[in-house]
Amino acid sequence: MIDFKVRGAWDRVTEAWTDKDRHDELFKAAVADNAFAWACARYRERGDDPIAKEQLARLSKAAVAAMMVTQTTRPAKDRAPYRSLIIVLACLLLAMLVALFVTKSIHDNTPPPTTKPERR
Repeated sequence: MIDFKVRGAWDRVTEAWTDKDRHDELFKAAVADNAFAWACARYRERGDDPIAKEQLARLSKAAVAAMMVTQTTRPAKDRAPYRSLIIVLACLLLAMLVALFVTKSIHDNTPPPTTKPERR
């Protein structure tokens, strides 16, 4: 929802279109309310007006600058999103190798079954 200050600033701009101070007031209100898209849309409605084009470029630059300033860096854990999965898979592989080794050692160390001689 757009703040009433931004809408009021736009209304004042449309009353005196050539007054640069009113455009500055709208710019400040749009920056304060983060209403760049709304203000750009209003200026685009003006079409090929040179003042509208100038203000649209100004708002676009400010929006990009605001995005760059508020950009957050990704935490270190996001740089390796599958790290915990790889650790779990490595542990499972190690457990399988240990189980295979134990099974093989039990099989190899079991004496052969004793057989009784046949009766005659």
